[in-house]
Amino acid sequence: MHSSSVVETVRSLVRISSGEWLGLLAELVKNGELKQEQIEPYQNLNIAGLVGSIDNDMIGTDATIGCYSSLTRICQSVDFIDATAYSRSRAFVVEVMGRHCGWLALMAGVSTGADFVFLPEKPPAKGWETEMCAIIAKHRGMGKRKTIVIVAEGATDRGLTPITAEFVKNVLSNKMGLDTRITTLGHDPRVEAEARWLAFRMA
Repeated sequence: MHSSSVVETVRSLVRISSGEWLGLLAELVKNGELKQEQIEPYQNLNIAGLVGSIDNDMIGTDATIGCYSSLTRICQSVDFIDATAYSRSRAFVVEVMGRHCGWLALMAGVSTGADFVFLPEKPPAKGWETEMCAIIAKHRGMGKRKTIVIVAEGATDRGLTPITAEFVKNVLSNKMGLDTRITTLGHDPRVEAEARWLAFRMA
């Protein structure tokens, strides 16, 4: 969901909640559970919204709740793949979440030493296949036995053609002759203790 959509959703909830709030106060007075003077200081309902987005795509914040947990899970998954990729000299295409924001893919790529990363924010030009293969061939020529390519689920080229993990796999298999597998992490990355503690502190 885009940031603008999130803001509009929150505004709608605030309008609904504010209307219900006054009705609830009036009902408490009517039922004799509270007196009118008791509810006077509480006519306005204040709502604080906390963004829980593993994509870390909310402006004005350093980290959204859950983003670092998800990044940790992705890095752990790539670390587990590493052993198999290295021992069998395989290539792995890892698809991670990020329809409109490539923060997870970028940070995971840097953290795990991936050979190539595809991001929604930086679509490659026509002929990216040749560039990717050249970089991977260079790494292989330097003695690297494994290949890791990370693809954000919303990645496209500059013509808005989707770049899928399956397409990247076929490029690596057909053009470079690499034994290539796909790992789709999808919604596996979830919120760990640190993010839950951050949400608790902000509540």
